[in-house]
Amino acid sequence: MSNPGNPSNPGNPGNPSPRNLASASAAAVDREKRSERRVIVLVGLVLPLVVIAASVALMIAWLPRLPDPVATHWGPSGEPDGFGSPWAAIGLLAAIGVVFSGLMTYTAVRAVARGAEPASVRLTVVFSPVFAVLLSVIIAGSLGLQVDLDDATEAGDVFWVFLAAAAAAAVTGVLTWLALPSRGSNPPTPTPEPAVTLEPGERAVWTRTVSAPRQVLAVPVAVGALGLVPVFLDPEMWWSSALLILLAALIALVLVARVTVDSSGLVVRSLLGFRMLRVRLADVVSAASVEVDPVAEFGGWGMRFDSRGRRGVVLASGPAIQVERSSGGPIVVTVDDAATAAALLNGLVARAR
Repeated sequence: MSNPGNPSNPGNPGNPSPRNLASASAAAVDREKRSERRVIVLVGLVLPLVVIAASVALMIAWLPRLPDPVATHWGPSGEPDGFGSPWAAIGLLAAIGVVFSGLMTYTAVRAVARGAEPASVRLTVVFSPVFAVLLSVIIAGSLGLQVDLDDATEAGDVFWVFLAAAAAAAVTGVLTWLALPSRGSNPPTPTPEPAVTLEPGERAVWTRTVSAPRQVLAVPVAVGALGLVPVFLDPEMWWSSALLILLAALIALVLVARVTVDSSGLVVRSLLGFRMLRVRLADVVSAASVEVDPVAEFGGWGMRFDSRGRRGVVLASGPAIQVERSSGGPIVVTVDDAATAAALLNGLVARAR
């Protein structure tokens, strides 16, 4: 006869086994993630697509009352100085809106699967309807100014259109943020790596190079190539080319870095030796190795910050050093072999104390 009070009895509903408890917990987490994914798709994809579809339908309804071509660009004086087909404006809104909404939704769903912090996921989702509203009001509003005009040159200034777009986007962002549920608190502080034992006077240095993915490194190349266009079209526009090429160089400088841990602490420098980040050894409380997703957690690559108060140099997905400081929030630096770097930093701190 089985003992009804025996906790090892898997058939006793009053005393579930640890295995059953673990299964129930995993099922609850899975249900929560499925529910969150549905909310993300609804807010991050369906809502923006509805806004874009309504704007496209409105602009198509305006077509018989619009001049052809329509004004598509306004100069510093507030007068139209660029013209094109109204269908180009409609197609631009549809294409950019759909691609951006899809990208933000995919990023948010991926972030949930990786267990990213709630605020980071919510921020990613909010970007989608905000951008859809901003772009829709700008493009539809600029066409609305031209309804029933015989000539697009008669279109007025678009300042108020941009102001209305910014206001509508801000309201959308606040309402969407408040409407989205939170998944709970942020993850706890990671466990520090075991410290390397260092003898008094022993010198130890760890260093690695880290770079952004190839597709990100292509950005400064594309900007630099774009910078050659103005000077080829008009030699007097050399200053515009120079600015774009300078921008490309500045972007490239922060996409490849050298990370060093030594007796001075943690230092990150660009390829030209420019110091991007430094944490003095006296400021280090502890160091740990963590996994980082640049897009889901930090919104991109480069010198970044996230919603948890972390900041640092985020150039790759995968391992990163997370340094807890006495003077501020955590510092994160993505780099291979982060566990060794964190262990050495903890060893240097232990010896200094």
